[in-house]
Amino acid sequence: MKDLLLPYTDQEVSIVLDPTLAVEKDFWNDKCLKPLIQEPYIIGYFLSYASLHRLSIEKIKQRYHVNKIVYINTNFVDIYVDGNLTDYKGEDYKKTVGPREFLTLIKDSVAVCTDSYHGVALSIVFKRDFYVFDRPMIQEYRENYRLPDLFLRLGIEDRWVETNRCIDEMKNIDWDTVDNRLQEERKRSIAFLRNAIKKSIEKRGTINEYQGSN
Repeated sequence: MKDLLLPYTDQEVSIVLDPTLAVEKDFWNDKCLKPLIQEPYIIGYFLSYASLHRLSIEKIKQRYHVNKIVYINTNFVDIYVDGNLTDYKGEDYKKTVGPREFLTLIKDSVAVCTDSYHGVALSIVFKRDFYVFDRPMIQEYRENYRLPDLFLRLGIEDRWVETNRCIDEMKNIDWDTVDNRLQEERKRSIAFLRNAIKKSIEKRGTINEYQGSN
């Protein structure tokens, strides 16, 4: 994404963390509710057809020895697929899913299956194993999509499910390493943003002084 912007500006372009990851885990923990589901489960959160991924999800359920998959109903599919709603076959969470429920369902899951950036980001926040599935938009623009850049920075490049064989080959996530890298990225991102805000305030003050003198 950075390379797409560089031809249009002579200013410094820096990639910073999404706000979801720029705050500490406690910020999100405080927003969570008590567990909403009592038995172990895997979360499915898709912006494309859940049915496209059912066979892989069954394999992931076997990997974690759980019987339950809970889909967060988005009532949305990628416009690159078509205009129909995703069919969850009765496995979607039946109650309203607001922000707190969304956080809680991911936090208390065994693992997360998703094609959503923020599904991934919150999995990282709560240190939940996650599996990323393509949807047409991501597949077409994956080279410039923000997930590969995030994976590279955190050292977790192998989370894409392209075939069921990938699931068997995926190693457990080393959360200590991910957390250390995330802390460094967080410090760098916050430092950049603070510096940018400072420069903006200084520039605005200079402009006001110039306008005042005229």
